[in-house]
Amino acid sequence: MSLARAARAVLACWFGLLASIAASVAVVVGAAAPAAACSCAVIGAAEHVEMADTVFTGVLQEQRDDGRRVTYEFVVDSVLEGDPGERAVVRSGASGASCGLGRLAEGERYVVFATDGRASLCGGTSRAGPSYVADVEAVTGPGRPPAGAETGGGNADAGASAEQDGTLATAAVVGAAAAVVLGVVLVLTRRRRTR
Repeated sequence: MSLARAARAVLACWFGLLASIAASVAVVVGAAAPAAACSCAVIGAAEHVEMADTVFTGVLQEQRDDGRRVTYEFVVDSVLEGDPGERAVVRSGASGASCGLGRLAEGERYVVFATDGRASLCGGTSRAGPSYVADVEAVTGPGRPPAGAETGGGNADAGASAEQDGTLATAAVVGAAAAVVLGVVLVLTRRRRTR
């Protein structure tokens, strides 16, 4: 075999390896990204109340966005269902495409519907306009002042723990898939070299 032919064979092998790695990365990254858009059924206040374990009105004081999830802290002014305490911590997806609430306006008053410390775009959470609050209170009865708790209930913390466990499991699956793909690429490269 001539030197030029050998050099072309080595280059072709390297380009094939790089293409395989690029394709593997694209598959892994694509698999980790959310793929579905959010689609909500149109339901009324009664159904939203029925699906939530905590319903309150409160002013959004702070929100922290990590790119995937947003954590909201509300100062509760009226409890309609459950016991969120004086300050409630609620979590949601960062993007409306994943049914998350996204960014809300700090300093604004909201009606919040949460289950296990989480709220979603389809769950009914919205700005607390007078007619919307009246619709919700028609189902729950008038609101009451919050209990003297300093933070949101344990349900919010349990919801965060469940989300973290899901994130770790996803990362483990993606990492294992990447390792398998890399192993296959290495085996195929060695077989080509021995031929």
